[in-house]
Amino acid sequence: MQNRKKRRWPWVVLALVLTLLLAGAWLVRQARLAAQAVTYETYTVKKGSITSTVTGSGRLESADTRDVELPEGVDFAEVNVSVGDSVREGDRLAAFDPASLEEHAATLSSELASIDAELARMSGAKTVETVYAPVAGRLKALNVGEGSDVRAAVVANGSLALISTDGLMQVEVETSAAPALAAAVRVEWDGGGEEGTVAAFTESGVIVTLDDARAPYGQTARVYDGDTLVGEGALAIHAPAAVLATGGAISKIHCDIDDKLTLATKLFTLENGPFTSAYQLKYNQRQDVADKLAEVMGFLADPVVRAPADGIVSAVNATAPGAAGSSSSSAGAMAAASASSKSAAFTLLTGGAIKMTVSVDELDISTIALGQSAAVTLDAFPAKEFKATVTRISNIGQTAKSVAAFAVELTLEADGRLMQGMNGSATILVERLDGVLLLPVAAINEDADGAFVYLGEDLVKTYVETGLSDGENAVVTSGLSEGDVVKYADGETMYQTLLRMRDQFEGRG
Repeated sequence: MQNRKKRRWPWVVLALVLTLLLAGAWLVRQARLAAQAVTYETYTVKKGSITSTVTGSGRLESADTRDVELPEGVDFAEVNVSVGDSVREGDRLAAFDPASLEEHAATLSSELASIDAELARMSGAKTVETVYAPVAGRLKALNVGEGSDVRAAVVANGSLALISTDGLMQVEVETSAAPALAAAVRVEWDGGGEEGTVAAFTESGVIVTLDDARAPYGQTARVYDGDTLVGEGALAIHAPAAVLATGGAISKIHCDIDDKLTLATKLFTLENGPFTSAYQLKYNQRQDVADKLAEVMGFLADPVVRAPADGIVSAVNATAPGAAGSSSSSAGAMAAASASSKSAAFTLLTGGAIKMTVSVDELDISTIALGQSAAVTLDAFPAKEFKATVTRISNIGQTAKSVAAFAVELTLEADGRLMQGMNGSATILVERLDGVLLLPVAAINEDADGAFVYLGEDLVKTYVETGLSDGENAVVTSGLSEGDVVKYADGETMYQTLLRMRDQFEGRG
């Protein structure tokens, strides 16, 4: 039995060898058949141009909007436009009821007369106002004298006066040999001096604080550490509070420099107040009423509301008596009243439908820049490309399915065919390279060592480096020269062919 087993094993080995030989022969035959079946393309490397683009879709919008605001409380006699209507500058939008205009003009005239009488009274009498200390502290600076104009003083100096609120003055000096923090020092100025304390360090020196009772604001002071001069600087208020007023002239100053103040201490008396705050408020009210009256008087001469610019009517918030949605004359008045309170009676889309906003993926947004050119194709004109430019890029992305997209606004060149709401797609030109070596993407193979191509009739495997690609061609940055002849399989690369043959041999294809 043992002899029979020993005689059988050479036959097993022989069977395995024959199986491997048959498999190898089959693989070679399949490779030859595959090679005969594949048509090879030949490409001569040459220079050309290539572009990189980003695409998106959107719809056309107007370049701008314009609201038509109208006098408050005036009834309409008729409204002549509807949403979607195209209007030219000067076209009729609506007309006011003349009787309502007359009534409104009379009301405004009466109001204006009442305001004028009040202003005359305020102007005829000497207006007096008092300015009080806004905080407790010590008065350290007076920027006005008696007779000074309040507004001019505030513009020139930033305040009428300055109050020290924490009892301290300070002087900042530059020094390379600063005393220790909290060290006692001597602060001197012309005519006086005071003990001080090193309160803080700065990048170039120290800040020294001292009592505010005698130190003169703005004067130059010298800081000494014993007999050693540390440095010098201007005396400033450590925690200042500004005293302000809105208008008038200073008729009397009630306090002196270094006076101790309590909250609401009387500081100044202001007189001659046609331009005090009360007068100014009343005057501004008069200007507002006068403007409204002038507008109503203009509509009395011509009660027609006209389009201020060419555009498309996008909103109509005005209704005439008896119109749909209105059951009485008050409806027209409410529409106009709403317009006067910052809700326009009409809204026009102006400037033409030349804006399109497209969404750009977060992976591409870094390549988008203002001023880049784009080509827009509209569903209504599929064979026409409209030129556009990137005019706005949002810095805030909108996230959907864990991917952020950013709004990019394009402005198209004006064209009479463009209409609000038209759908289309845009191709933004991100980069263009001219005079570079180009290679079909189909000719590029890959393996573990990188990208390669086959050169010449001998199919010499040559590794290359590539750059910008448009999906059809790629820039060759190294490995090839102009005039090199590349061969590649039509329909699939040689690398793909070998992978397919392997799968077939292993029973997966």
